Amino acid sequence: MSLYSSPATGNLSSSGVARNALVKIAAIGFTSVIEIFYARFLVKNLGVDLYGILPLATNVIMFGSIINLTVISSLGRFMAIEIHRGDKGSAREYYSTGNLLIWFVCAVLLVISVAISWWAPVMFKVPPGYENETRILFAAVFLSFIVSFAVSGITVGTFVYNRLDLNDWLNFGKVVCSRGLAVMLIFWLGYKLNGISMGLLVATIATLTGGMFIHKKLTPEFHIFFNSFKKKLAHKMLSFSGWLMLRQISVRMLIFADLFIVNHRYGATQSGLYAIAFFFPSKLRILTGPFAGLLKPVILNRYARKDFAGMVEITCQGMRLSGVVFAFPVGVLCGLYRPVLSLWVGPQYQSLYWIAVILTCHVGLNVSCYPLFAIQDAFNRVKIPSLFSTVMAGVYFLLAFTLSSSCVGLGLAGVALAGALSLTFNHSVFNPLYTALLLKISPKKFYKAFLPGIAGFMLTAFTLHYVLRWQTPSSFFSLLLLCCIAGIIYGIISWYILLSDLERQFIRKTVSGLQRRIV
Repeated sequence: MSLYSSPATGNLSSSGVARNALVKIAAIGFTSVIEIFYARFLVKNLGVDLYGILPLATNVIMFGSIINLTVISSLGRFMAIEIHRGDKGSAREYYSTGNLLIWFVCAVLLVISVAISWWAPVMFKVPPGYENETRILFAAVFLSFIVSFAVSGITVGTFVYNRLDLNDWLNFGKVVCSRGLAVMLIFWLGYKLNGISMGLLVATIATLTGGMFIHKKLTPEFHIFFNSFKKKLAHKMLSFSGWLMLRQISVRMLIFADLFIVNHRYGATQSGLYAIAFFFPSKLRILTGPFAGLLKPVILNRYARKDFAGMVEITCQGMRLSGVVFAFPVGVLCGLYRPVLSLWVGPQYQSLYWIAVILTCHVGLNVSCYPLFAIQDAFNRVKIPSLFSTVMAGVYFLLAFTLSSSCVGLGLAGVALAGALSLTFNHSVFNPLYTALLLKISPKKFYKAFLPGIAGFMLTAFTLHYVLRWQTPSSFFSLLLLCCIAGIIYGIISWYILLSDLERQFIRKTVSGLQRRIV
């Protein structure tokens, strides 16, 4: 019997997602602008070689953040289900047990971070004379991550009570603080990598302060007691986290391992060039990936109520809407990459065009399938997707070294192409099929949800590509004007053709929420 056998009862508009989406959109918009000009500033003031060290350091943390994501997802899942069932006593036990586990993991990570930071100049190829600054940068990045991990456990109530907007405000403040201070130290005092490190350390203190404030205001009833640690609850969370961790490690390898491959195979200069092409797709993934988290509390709510029909309907709505929304920035980048690279870092970097296109073109499609992971997590059926992702990570490394070898001759583009093929097969081919089998429904329902986003991407990318044959933007203003005109046209087409009535209803509610906040 199909789980999807009752009338659909779920929709985005009635689930509290609108408020979180509104703040998420604003945070992503402002953060994207800051990151674009921050990266441009670093390339201009530090050079390609030194700039390439920062993505290496942050990508090491990307693998460390797997532990953060899996443990917090596990803690949030069990707490949310207990609260939706009305058992706050069990939720408090999960809160204490989960946070004590997080503190233990943070202590272990602190020891590991000292070793990696010290050996970073040996593990990676860095410009001569910057070995100590590289060590300090890695240490600052690690410390920032460890503190953020601890804060995530304390503020898990934002996930449980569907107040993800508070996390967005906290993260946005961290970005403003760290980037702003780094720019001042580099520009005015002539700092290099140490300027970035000091900005991160100050932002870390601000994050800790903000996290404690959110916990005090949102969940004062939850406290951490050592005598509340329950081995049985810890075993349940770790069992769930184990397979989730394997899946996340494999997915992160598919997404971020290419920088390490390029650094070891081609050296610091080629790694810095690849980091430039990698910038926009990596930021799109980082900034848009959390949109999947907007639906997770709602899906867990439906799971606790055994409303499987509503769960599927909300997931498909989220896939269609995210696909249409993210198709536009991905299409704009792929259509306008030549003037974007020229105006952003200089015309000498236009040779990175095809590498940047390969790295970016699949992002919208693969991001739109993220809500499917929430269903797998809700059912605690993550073993098979984890094993399949591990297999695909092995396929990726084999493809990357084969396509970039002298026999094939694709070089950096071969590494990018290997990642695009492996990630797309894992995310957009396998996961819809597995989730449909889990729910005992036809996979066509999920595959059809991809179509509006694919159509939107192709329309945007090919139209802007042909526009460049007639007129090439020569300034940031003309580039922005072209994007605005394209955005208006795309918005009209999306509203009347690509979106369904339920998605339009959700957007209306989001806009009305914005109007109320302004008034």
